[in-house]
This record gives sequence, structure tokens and C-alpha cells, in this order.
Amino acid sequence: MNTKLLHGLAVAALLPLLKSVPAQEAATGPIRGSFWSGTVMRGKGGVAAAMKGLAINLGPDKRSHVVYDLDTLRLSVV
Repeated sequence: MNTKLLHGLAVAALLPLLKSVPAQEAATGPIRGSFWSGTVMRGKGGVAAAMKGLAINLGPDKRSHVVYDLDTLRLSVV
């Protein structure tokens, strides 16, 4: 069989499935996952805890974190 014909049949078979998926509502704020990577500042003093930091959430409430400094490979902030 012709591959273009097979591809066309596959797409035609999947189109009803794509139409049945409901669209998600737009997010109102930033979407945060279980980790964040970037420069991490410590407190309000403006001192950098990690220039290349990896902040990991420790709980479902996203209020407890640990920060690993990826330059020095150490635990920077708990």
C-alpha cells in the first residue's frame, strides 16, 4: 500500500479524537512545578544564595524548599 494513503487514513481516524478533547482554561498566574532553576537570592538583603540554583519543593503546599548550588554541588539553603 502507498504510505501517503496510510498516513491519510491514520489522520482521518484520529481527527474525531482530537475534536473530543476539551480545551483547558488559560492560567491566571505563573505555573510552578516541583522545581525551579535560576539565581536564588537569600532573604531581603540581596545576597545570592546560588547563582545557578535548583530549588526543589518539599511538600504539596509549595512552602518548604531546598536549594542546591549547581556551581559548587552543595546544599545552599534549607
